[in-house]
Amino acid sequence: MAKAFSYSEGSVAKNPWVDKSGVGDEVPLTRRARAALRRALAIRGIDPGTSAYVFPAPTNPKRPRTRFRVRQLIERAEEIAGISHIGGTDAIRRKWVTERKDHPIPDLMRAGGWVDPRSLQSYLHADPQTTFQVVGIRTRRIRRAETAG
Repeated sequence: MAKAFSYSEGSVAKNPWVDKSGVGDEVPLTRRARAALRRALAIRGIDPGTSAYVFPAPTNPKRPRTRFRVRQLIERAEEIAGISHIGGTDAIRRKWVTERKDHPIPDLMRAGGWVDPRSLQSYLHADPQTTFQVVGIRTRRIRRAETAG
């Protein structure tokens, strides 16, 4: 089985099946995310040191669930949580990167799995709070040079 999920040193490896650009990076996890993942793995009886899919196919755990089924799971979780639909994985990536737009582009690219800065830029959107901050920055006063004569 390909290394689809790697829980080593608190990071997750990108699924090679969806790694279109060959990034292959491991993304670090927060303490809270590591704890949630540990609980999910324990429920399934999986040792954190092994390779496994977070969402395995029900008929074959050596394969991941389809993106369509994962979308259904996300929609079901939203329904149970009582929140409105956020719009799928692209909307989640858009929200994630927009909330972090004050970070350096290389760090965003690595954490989000983007290879091309143009691809990352396509996910960035203006938001009211940041726009207000941009407008609210005081501009230096322009002084005209004294003209002779």
